[in-house]
Amino acid sequence: MALTPVILLPLFRVRFPEFDGEDDAFVTTFIDEALNINCQSTNGVLYLAAHFVSSALSLNTNTSDSPTTTSNSNCAVAANTINIGGINRGFKEIVRRPQDNMYITTPYGIKYLEFRDAAQGYGAAMFTV
Repeated sequence: MALTPVILLPLFRVRFPEFDGEDDAFVTTFIDEALNINCQSTNGVLYLAAHFVSSALSLNTNTSDSPTTTSNSNCAVAANTINIGGINRGFKEIVRRPQDNMYITTPYGIKYLEFRDAAQGYGAAMFTV
């Protein structure tokens, strides 16, 4: 059975309760957008959609919880911490390609890259606790 926004919305709501206040139509727009990118897994689609939702919401607010990015001539490194259920989890991802820089702006995008890279055989992202 093909994945659709209608099928994925309940999974998105369970996986990302931090977006419960957002309208279903708003969220399904980004699930549909994520489906149109050649994602290899349900988890990849969900995390990419969460990245899109988070990015869209951050355009309307300016928070100090934004990921930090540093770069050198070879790669970019993003670091961020997210609190889920009272547990802080740190993320760090070394970006292999410049076009991946847009995904390192949220922890959801970093997780999407992990799923994408695993599906393509690149290995897992690096995590710190």
